[in-house]
Amino acid sequence: MATCDSCCDALMAIPPTSLDEKLRNVTAGIASGDLADTLPHCATESIAGGETHVPAELVDHQRYRVIRELGTGGMGVVYQAQHRVMNRMVALKVINPRFVSNSAALRRFQLEVTCAAQLDHRNIVTAHDAEQAGQMHYLVMEYIDGVSLADLVRKRGALPTLPACNYAMQVAQGLQHAFEHGMVHRDIKPHNLMRTKTGVIKILDFGLARLQDKADARDAITIHGSRLGTPDYIAPEQARDPSSADIRADIYSLGCTLYYLLSGQVPFEGTTATEKIIAHCEQEPKPLDAVCPDLPNDVAAIVEHMMAKDPDDRFQTPAAVVAALKPFAKPPTSTAGHSLQAQDSSTEQRDAQPVRERPPVPAGRDVPVDSAPPSPRPQVKRQRKLRRSPRWLEQNRRLLFGGSAAIALLVAALFVLPTIQAVFQDPESNRWTDLIARCESRHTSEAIDGDWTKRNGELLVSGHSGSRMILPFEPPKEYDLEVQFTRRRGTDSIAVMIAADTGQATFEVDAWRNHLAGFQNIDGESLRDNSTRVEHVQIQNGKQYTLLVKVRHDRIEGYLDSKLLVTYRGDPDRLSLWEGWDLGETSSIGIGAYKGTVTFHRIRIRAAQD
Repeated sequence: MATCDSCCDALMAIPPTSLDEKLRNVTAGIASGDLADTLPHCATESIAGGETHVPAELVDHQRYRVIRELGTGGMGVVYQAQHRVMNRMVALKVINPRFVSNSAALRRFQLEVTCAAQLDHRNIVTAHDAEQAGQMHYLVMEYIDGVSLADLVRKRGALPTLPACNYAMQVAQGLQHAFEHGMVHRDIKPHNLMRTKTGVIKILDFGLARLQDKADARDAITIHGSRLGTPDYIAPEQARDPSSADIRADIYSLGCTLYYLLSGQVPFEGTTATEKIIAHCEQEPKPLDAVCPDLPNDVAAIVEHMMAKDPDDRFQTPAAVVAALKPFAKPPTSTAGHSLQAQDSSTEQRDAQPVRERPPVPAGRDVPVDSAPPSPRPQVKRQRKLRRSPRWLEQNRRLLFGGSAAIALLVAALFVLPTIQAVFQDPESNRWTDLIARCESRHTSEAIDGDWTKRNGELLVSGHSGSRMILPFEPPKEYDLEVQFTRRRGTDSIAVMIAADTGQATFEVDAWRNHLAGFQNIDGESLRDNSTRVEHVQIQNGKQYTLLVKVRHDRIEGYLDSKLLVTYRGDPDRLSLWEGWDLGETSSIGIGAYKGTVTFHRIRIRAAQD
């Protein structure tokens, strides 16, 4: 019946009762996959043990070679493919063939094509092309090599405040771009948000968008009951009247998503979709600060503001959400960090002091006695003495000047030169900033994975694969980052994550169980395969080492115990973090230890000195 236009039209023409409408609203969404948690269309995990079934129209496609099936959604199946000429990886989103004969479903797919073509933003998946092969329609999209935020939380649990707020802020930036083009997403949820290996969030499925400037075209997609949303994240007004949802519905859904990222649970638990929708409309979620006791009160207030029941009580634009989240979405920059590039303030203050001048004598007043000219007799005596001076100076000039120069050199040798030497020899005088001191006491909130503690001015980590933490400092464009450590147990790598302009990478030693060192990733290649690979770099447990990374505009250098191991010269855009070292923020720096127990004795940073 679903494939018969006449039957569908006849059923839709029947005037619904209130109960019919409610049931139709729920069942239509579940049947179409819109109210179910479906796989994102750019999921990176292949179907385990399953055989990829490629539509006949794509088997020998002249432009695309299908590699594997990525996932299934309400609209159909998504495949990873390669452009035969350009060798570019793409995602082919194919509408389910059984929906092609349904004019409403086909119209919805065509709407997705129209919407996607108008958007060009780093936080929105790029649509390259739309094609038809026989009776099959498909959309050619940017291939995302990453993980959905739903999978990320499922694997790791609730996220720390910084990456969670950063991810939500990036989503709001993408929504603002769509809003400026008169578009609404209407299905924002963790499953539709992909994080790339470089920490960029991409919004998927703008095919659920509604063009605001065509609000008068109340199409059958919404009129006949499909809410086009997911019950865990749907806005109350969207549940009541889908056609009335505007950008503030996306803000509500993003607030629910941020609630999930921070707490690891959805705002409303329920056994059925209907129960969840009713809860969104009539109930308040458990306060976020009660679920996450360590969460800053301001962040909890932001989420509450985003999830207000009345759209008028929320942030009115995604740009307002960006502004609210920004202070919590980036590592704080210390005043010491600014002083790395600033001039000495004491000199400026000293030079700014006004010169004290003697006030002029007012007209008509007598000059004080002590300022009057001396009597003629003393003047005569001084003139007699000065009359003898030129002859004495002439006779002793060389001796006098030579002695003065010798005294000046002696003073310089005793006082000035040691001070200058100390400036060049003492590393503390070069304005290093201690980053361990800036980490929170005991259990560090900057940790992304692993058991991290701070004790006696040192950081200790143990046990996990990919244990890593963000260093709470925003580095200058050119800097030195030094890490002093001792590996107590383990055989795997120590990593320093660096940010270089628009790229991120790790400098690793004793990596991949092959005692390798170098930078990764470069063009997606780990140090096992890229040009920075250095062999036979083995770390001995119990021995203290010092890693130093120098980031400059034209190169990045990696040192071990003052020995230069590797230099990268290339475009920073080619650099990216290996997924196991991801920090969640593209401008962050950090440290990591892979399956080992490590003590980090000293971590410090300074602006470039050369």
